[in-house]
Amino acid sequence: MIIKPFPAIRPDRRYATLLNVPPYDVVSVEEVRDAVKNNPFSFFHVTRAEADLDNPYDEYSPAVYSKARENFKSFIKKNILLKDSSDCFYILSQTLNGQTQTGIYAAVSCEEYERNLIKKHELTRRDKEMDRTNHIKTVKADTGPVFLAFEDKNNDSSIYFAIIKQFSEKLPVYDFIDENKVENKLWILSEKNDIKRLQEYFQKTNAFYIADGHHRAASAANVWREKAQGQNPSFGYFLAVIFPASQLKVLSYNRLVKDLNGKNHEEMISEINKSFDIIYAASSITPGKKGVIGMYMNNTKYLMTIKKKLTAEDPLESLDVSILQKFILAPILGINDPRTSENLIFTEGNKGEEYLINKVDNRDAMAAFSLYPVNINDLIKITESSRLMPPKSTWFEPKLRDGLVIYSLE
Repeated sequence: MIIKPFPAIRPDRRYATLLNVPPYDVVSVEEVRDAVKNNPFSFFHVTRAEADLDNPYDEYSPAVYSKARENFKSFIKKNILLKDSSDCFYILSQTLNGQTQTGIYAAVSCEEYERNLIKKHELTRRDKEMDRTNHIKTVKADTGPVFLAFEDKNNDSSIYFAIIKQFSEKLPVYDFIDENKVENKLWILSEKNDIKRLQEYFQKTNAFYIADGHHRAASAANVWREKAQGQNPSFGYFLAVIFPASQLKVLSYNRLVKDLNGKNHEEMISEINKSFDIIYAASSITPGKKGVIGMYMNNTKYLMTIKKKLTAEDPLESLDVSILQKFILAPILGINDPRTSENLIFTEGNKGEEYLINKVDNRDAMAAFSLYPVNINDLIKITESSRLMPPKSTWFEPKLRDGLVIYSLE
């Protein structure tokens, strides 16, 4: 695989903690407006520039992207953002609850994405894809990275981890704890010999796997197809952070349903019982292992296991999220397309069981389903077979920050 060093645009150290923000797509416009209200340095002024426009607004309006470009150039003009003078890689360490993942910021190839060497595991939505396409084209920069994994267990990873260890013993350029209690550290790797060693190491890697950032990757490829011919070669790459798969933590992506498709609670249980063995009045709806699905409904906790005769060996069909969709959401609740159904609410696993139960108790939903996290090795197996997982199957934690390292297309 190709990885390319580049001169990043990144915050002056004095502004780094004020400027960096969560990914653009995990916060609401209300949360963004609150964040920028008293912080003129927030990178949301670039990634979510609609917060600087008066209501009502169209979040996909050309005015939003123009405002993002204006704010981005202003940050550079005021030396809030600075550009490095040479090509570099950037090492990122993130620690949450005692677990650390360490990856490398690099520019990766749009052509390799097009050839499916940078592999995706879910579909994108056209409106969201075009939003970031227009944002990249107008701002002329990748303002946030794609989260990639590489399979390290069967590789000679000594070079990679030796370089990581070498830098982790040095003083980082940035070191801060974000609002999610994640400790983030960043080092600059500018030594030409180290750059060459990393490039040679990844040349022996067969594929990268998109953990998070499918819309960012697709959008960058869109811009490349439109702009690459005879223009700046920077368009042929996009910003990514590449992590060893063995270090990644995957959380579940749970489900809430707003109504029961005309059924009462007794009818729901009767229908579910045809395909599942059910534990009633369970102490928790958080599954302890793969193959168990938790449910909360009508003030009662359930744990459900698919009947043995219905189990599948196929990695995709055996995912708990696939089982839930095939045997409950579609046939019982009429949710045939989870990507478009207004009856389905996707809920990040970091919000926990209490959040799901409160949503049902407060009548924001009629039932909650709690899933066991997808194993990273299952994700790799499925993407290697060129198949896609159901939407919102995985939640990777910690998330990457926007505004720490920016890839310029100028």
